[in-house]
Amino acid sequence: MTKEEDYIEKTWIVRKSPFPNRPATVHFSMQYSDDIDENEAGIKKRVVKSKKKEKQLGVFYKFHQKQVEFGVIKNAFERAGLIRAKDDSDDWNILWGKHLKPYQFYKLNRYQKVNHFPGSLLLGSKTNMHRYLKYKKEKHKKHYSIFPEGYFYPKDEVAIKKQLEKGNFFLSKPSGTSCGNGIVIVRSIDEIPKDEETGECAHLIQTYLADPLLIDKKKFDLRVYVLCTSFNPLRVYIYENGLARFCTEDYDPDSNSRFCHLTNYSVNKHSDAFVKNMAEGDECEGSKWSIKALKKYFESTGYDDTELWENVNDVIIKTLISIEHEVVSMLKRYTPKYRSQACFELYGFDIFIDADYKPWVIEVNLGPSLATGSPIDLRIKGNLLTDILDMIGIVSFDREKTSTGSNTIEDIRRRREKKRKKEEREEQERNAQELKGLRPPSTPTSDSSSTSSTLSHTLSQLCSKKYKLKTLSKRDIKLICEFEEELIRSEHGGFSLAFPKDDSKNYYKQFFNKYSYNNALLWKWLQTSEAKQESLKSKFMKKIKKKKKKKSSTSKKKSSTKTTTKKKKKRPSTTCHGKRKRTKKLALRPQTGQQSRIIVT
Repeated sequence: MTKEEDYIEKTWIVRKSPFPNRPATVHFSMQYSDDIDENEAGIKKRVVKSKKKEKQLGVFYKFHQKQVEFGVIKNAFERAGLIRAKDDSDDWNILWGKHLKPYQFYKLNRYQKVNHFPGSLLLGSKTNMHRYLKYKKEKHKKHYSIFPEGYFYPKDEVAIKKQLEKGNFFLSKPSGTSCGNGIVIVRSIDEIPKDEETGECAHLIQTYLADPLLIDKKKFDLRVYVLCTSFNPLRVYIYENGLARFCTEDYDPDSNSRFCHLTNYSVNKHSDAFVKNMAEGDECEGSKWSIKALKKYFESTGYDDTELWENVNDVIIKTLISIEHEVVSMLKRYTPKYRSQACFELYGFDIFIDADYKPWVIEVNLGPSLATGSPIDLRIKGNLLTDILDMIGIVSFDREKTSTGSNTIEDIRRRREKKRKKEEREEQERNAQELKGLRPPSTPTSDSSSTSSTLSHTLSQLCSKKYKLKTLSKRDIKLICEFEEELIRSEHGGFSLAFPKDDSKNYYKQFFNKYSYNNALLWKWLQTSEAKQESLKSKFMKKIKKKKKKKSSTSKKKSSTKTTTKKKKKRPSTTCHGKRKRTKKLALRPQTGQQSRIIVT
C-alpha cells in the first residue's frame, strides 16, 4: 500500500463571500467539519486527498513560543479541520501565542493571521494604560471619567497623603502581573511596597472605589470579552456573554481581607467560602456567574439594564481610542500595506460597577485566561473561541504561489533606507520641475490622506453630514467589503458591533488624536441608507467583474503573443560550398547634429 493510499482525507468548511473575486473563509462551529451539512447558503466543504495537496492548500495552525495550549483553542482548530504546523514551519494560516517581535511582522504574507497587534501591550500594562487614559482625561475631562485615579510613589506622595487624610485608601498593583498577584491594600504611606535600595515603588497606586454595587452583600466585577479586528479603521466587537466574578466574603470597607476586596477568581478559589458554579445553563449560583445570568438577575429585580450596557460599551470604546494613534503608527512602521489586516486582538476588560450603576475600567488583559475549570468556563470560552476564529476570516492559500517575506532586521533597515532615498529623489525631481516651470508648485494640505490618488473623497467631505457617497475607489471598495463580510460573520455568532457606531453626531470623532480617512469612510457608510448601500454595492460588484474580465482577456492576449513571437531561429546563409557568407554590419553612431553617419564594417 502506497503512502497516498494510507493518507487520511482532511476536510474543512468554507463560507463564500457575498462579493465577487473575494476569497472564501474557513467556517468554525461547535460541530466537527465532517458532521456539517452543506444546506446553509454559502457553506461548502473542501477536501484534501493527498499529502502533496495538503502541503499546498491545507489550513494550518501554530502555537507561538511558550504559549499555554488551552484546550478550547486546540479543540476549536481541530473541529474545523485545521492541521497543526511543525514548530519550525512558517507555512501556517493562523498563529496563536505571545507577541511577535516588531520586525517579525514583515514575514507575514497577506493570508496569515496573528492574535496580537504591534503596540497592543500599551493597554496590557497597568501603568501605561493609566497614563494614556489620564492624558485623555486632561484633554476631554468629564468624558474620560471612566477609570479610578492612579498615582506613582514617591512622585505623587503629596497627593496620596491628601487622599489618605480624606479617609480614602488604595490598591498597590504591580504593572506586569495578573490573577491578583502582588496586589496590596494600602491605608498608609508605610504600607506602600518600596524598593529597599532606591526607596521607590514601581507599582501603580490606584484609588479604591469604595461604593460598589452589591449582590447578596458581596462585591463583584465583570469580565467582558472584546474583539478588535482592526485599528485602521477601528473596528470593535463585544461578546454577548462573559463572567461576573464575586468576592467570597461580605463587603466591609474596614476589612483588610483580600477575599472581601479582590474579585479575582484565582484569589477567591482558595477561600473556604468559594462555591463552584456547576450549572449547565445561565443560572445565578456559585461565586462565578455568566453575564447572561446577571442580566436575568437585573430583570428579576425590575431594573432596566439597557443604559448600563450602553455605558459599558462606551467605556470600552474610549479606552481603545486612547491607544489608537500609537498602534496605527506602529502598524505603519512594522507592517507594510496589506499586512496590517493580519492582526486581531482578544481583550479581557475588567469592569467595576458602582452603586449608581456606573461602569469603570479597572484593567485590561491582553491574554485573558482561557482555562476551563468548570462547566460555565467551558461553555462560555468554548463558544467565544469558536466565534473569534470564525469572525477573523481565515483564508486557505496556495503556498506555491504565495511566499513569506524576510524577517531580518538588516532587511527592514535596507527597505527603510531605500524608501527614504526614493522619497528624497522624488522630492528633488519635483522641485526641479517646479523651478523649470514644467509643473505648478504643490500646495500643502492639512489632510495628507485626501491628496492620494487612490481616494475618491476628501476627509472633510466624509465628515460632513450633508455629503453623500456617490462613487467608491478600489481602495474604498476593499475596505467596505472587509467590513460587510465581518458583519455577516458576526450574525452567525455571539459578537455584536460596538464601533463604528451608527450615530448621526459622530460623537467619538472628538476623542481621536487624528481622525483618519478610513474611520470617516466607515462612519459615512453606516450613515448611508440601505437602498443607497445596495445600489453602491451593485455598482462596485460590476466594477470587480469587469476588472476580472479585463485581467483574463489581457492574460489570453499575452499568451497568444508569446506563441506568435516564438519563431525558429534562422540559420546563417551559406554558399553552395557550405561556407558562410560574410555579411556587412551597419553601426549607427549618433552625432551632435540631427544627422547620423553610417559606417560599413
